Amino acid sequence: MKPSFFRHPSHHHRSVQTFFWTLVAVASATFAQGGSATPEEPQVAPAGVNAKRLQSAVRWARDHGSSAFLLQVNGRVVADHTWEVDTSDLPRRQQIAYSRLSRDATADGQPVEDVASVQKSVVAILVAMAEERGHLELDDPVHEHLGPGWSRASRDHEEKVRVRHLLAMSSGLDNRLQREAAPGETWFYNTPAYQLLHRVLREATGKPSNRLLQDWLAKPLGLTHSSFEPRRNPRRPDQLGLVTTARDLLRIGELVLRDGTLDGQRLVDARRLSRLLAPSQTLNPSYGSLWWLNGQDSGTLPRGKQFTGSIYPSAPDDLVMALGALDRHLAISKEYGLVMVRLGAPVSGPGSEQIFDTLWRRIMAALEIRSDSR
Repeated sequence: MKPSFFRHPSHHHRSVQTFFWTLVAVASATFAQGGSATPEEPQVAPAGVNAKRLQSAVRWARDHGSSAFLLQVNGRVVADHTWEVDTSDLPRRQQIAYSRLSRDATADGQPVEDVASVQKSVVAILVAMAEERGHLELDDPVHEHLGPGWSRASRDHEEKVRVRHLLAMSSGLDNRLQREAAPGETWFYNTPAYQLLHRVLREATGKPSNRLLQDWLAKPLGLTHSSFEPRRNPRRPDQLGLVTTARDLLRIGELVLRDGTLDGQRLVDARRLSRLLAPSQTLNPSYGSLWWLNGQDSGTLPRGKQFTGSIYPSAPDDLVMALGALDRHLAISKEYGLVMVRLGAPVSGPGSEQIFDTLWRRIMAALEIRSDSR
């Protein structure tokens, strides 16, 4: 039997009936006054979002293993849903992966998860903030912060690898940190090399990356459940994971959307933030500095699959994304004033980017924004 959109009383989300009547009730009050929506009070602007089509996007997210789906448009949260995830139909490997990334839940039922490689984009922001504070430069050789022997490559190679190469995935190292090519000559999605940035930040600032996260982002943004913690992976016990919630990620997305300023406070230099969100090299135009970029002519996915056109053809061309394993997403579009967060189990196996584009097609169908009104 096809699951009903109205039948999930045990799940931590509001019924569609309440959601719809909230739309009606606030149409003439909150939005007329320019009020600010909060994640606890999902609202839909009567102009600009089609509630029925939005329900279609929410249904898709729910039916494809999401534990959390949050969508904000022009400063108003129009969807904020969480669900319990049934992984019984997933391959055993994916069940284990989801179990390791799932942590707990907040008092109000928000899932707390290790958001996998979404953390890379957050660390990129911390690097930009460290640069602004004079702790490092992107052209610093990595060995200036970590000393010799930080890789399994020769000392000559180490001296040529810059901080910006770690941000761009162009260090020329393989995932064992052995030399594969000269820095800047290849693009290779290299998580072990990326993880070195945690050490770089610690050595450059004198503080571990979790303290930087708390002082520079969590406290100013009001993030209540975000921290860097050791991974629950016996094969990689030295790696850190970003443990957080969809609502905390929304705040980070808002910071990016507003060019580094939020609630009247500038946290990140706009020029440095913009540099993170532009192609970092020509080898993979769809990759910035630890951020994924939609709307490019071509690109290469983490496992090496090359493609032409956008990562998500149905999504805005200006979309920038923090993407993680099991289809974790933080996505921002300035053109549409949009921030989207999705956590949970994977939507599918290999090729999930094509399947995930279905969600973007439904989201964009719900945004009734005419070209002459943008």
